Amino acid sequence: MWLPDIDLSGETGPKYKALVEAIITDIESGRLRHDVRMPTHRELAYRLKVSVQTVSAAYKEVERQGYLRSERRRGTFVQARLTDRASSFILDSRQPDLVDLSIVRAAYTDFHNDLSRQMHAKLAEEPHHGWMESCRPVAGFDYHRDIGRKWLSGMGVDVEIPNLLITNGAAQGVFTALSTVIQPDDVVLTESLTDHGVIGSASILRFKLGALPTDDEGILPDAFEQECRTRQIRALVVTPIFTNPTNCLMGLERRKRIAEIAEHYGVYVIEDDVYRPLLEENLPPITSFLPKLGFHVSSLTKAVMPGLRTGFLAVPAHLSIRASSVLRVT
Repeated sequence: MWLPDIDLSGETGPKYKALVEAIITDIESGRLRHDVRMPTHRELAYRLKVSVQTVSAAYKEVERQGYLRSERRRGTFVQARLTDRASSFILDSRQPDLVDLSIVRAAYTDFHNDLSRQMHAKLAEEPHHGWMESCRPVAGFDYHRDIGRKWLSGMGVDVEIPNLLITNGAAQGVFTALSTVIQPDDVVLTESLTDHGVIGSASILRFKLGALPTDDEGILPDAFEQECRTRQIRALVVTPIFTNPTNCLMGLERRKRIAEIAEHYGVYVIEDDVYRPLLEENLPPITSFLPKLGFHVSSLTKAVMPGLRTGFLAVPAHLSIRASSVLRVT
């Protein structure tokens, strides 16, 4: 039977926290492998000479972080390895001794500054600011959505205005898409080195985040299909163009294969496509092959100006009303 090599004297902190660290460490090191059945609460408590409540609290916390799963009448099992230490990336306060490289920031030059000043000057000269008089529609004004539609169309992304929502950047677009289709404890997959936004969403929406291995074209299709075969996958969040920090670029055949797998298993695909304007040659979005399952997310923030937090979320037609409702409450 598995036993952790830990100090449970309580001198270094709560015993259950020491047990949490030991379980996660052994899962990450491979000592505890996927689908291994964990000792029962009573068994482990007896061997470690601690209370059953200590073991129960530890198991519950490790399960919350996505490393264990409980199955009724069967026991507790090691979950497929998930994004490493997901909860530890969610900071409660700014740490002054750290340089934050989790966010990609676009260049901002004097040229951008001059354009910004010209834009504000032009706005100031308008005789009537009608846009200030009333709340805008939840999904955005139609003429703004039409501008977004045309901008996306120029990059090979086709979407009808009723299925296009304006969001506060790509982060809100991804969060809105997830909130539209995800329930607590659903499994969502993404690249093994994922951005902090998806990790944060997992913490807030309480879904289980799974990590997929990648190569220089991004997610490996075989690994994605294996996950879909072995457990119920609800959604895939993928950045096929210049994934941060690996800079992967997914080719056409890989995109088609990912879409085929998603369609076969009924997996929603949320495509974070903010770097599309930087492509030298056009590649169709993965979501273009998935009209009923694909959410396409884009933004002006990375390609035009960091402070211009205008995002566009293209949603499947049958989910446009639900997505708008989610957008309203965020």
